[in-house]
Amino acid sequence: VEYETAIEYFDKVLASGDAALLTPATNNRAVCLLFSGNLSGGVATLETPLMSSHPESFVEEVFVFNYNTLMDLYSEKPQEKKAH
Repeated sequence: VEYETAIEYFDKVLASGDAALLTPATNNRAVCLLFSGNLSGGVATLETPLMSSHPESFVEEVFVFNYNTLMDLYSEKPQEKKAH
């Protein structure tokens, strides 16, 4: 699977500034980062727009669901290390 290529594609979409594609491109970029093993990058990708001056444009069910899921995975990482 070519997640790196997909991430590059989503970066180009985000750089285009097309408002209609901003939320899905951000969301899909974060999922690609997660599947490529970069959980913290995925979290940061979703967190950045939520901390922006217009976070309401990112309040879509799938975006919030993915953000919550990534945060759950991220918060469990230290616990897994302690268990081993």
